[in-house]
Amino acid sequence: MLMLHQPLPDIPGAVCNALFLQAYYYRGKLVSEANVLFLQLGDGGWHRIFIDGGIVFWQRVDGLDSPDQDRHHYTLTDLGALHRYARRRVVRVEAAVLPEGGELRLTFEGAPPLVYRNVGGASQLSI
Repeated sequence: MLMLHQPLPDIPGAVCNALFLQAYYYRGKLVSEANVLFLQLGDGGWHRIFIDGGIVFWQRVDGLDSPDQDRHHYTLTDLGALHRYARRRVVRVEAAVLPEGGELRLTFEGAPPLVYRNVGGASQLSI
């Protein structure tokens, strides 16, 4: 089952300025390779997107999470540059229920779809 913490934002047509994938480490060990997505749109605002416990959280935030916090550590992968999402328009945002979880599919104009999936408590990204 997949639930939305709040309705997905109406962003089709908005231009992607940046897109980052955050990995999460605890005491030096990888906990989640796809912990959070950070999406920055043309208005300069950031969107923090993650799935936890079968709930999609999509929130506006001031910026990216701090990279280091004592025993917690985060790394960022620039998906916008790596897969050419930057400067592309968002075409569609869809949520789908999967057995034991769910996924978000973001479709960009002229780029491969990005699928952010959480099944059994583990998040993955596929492009």
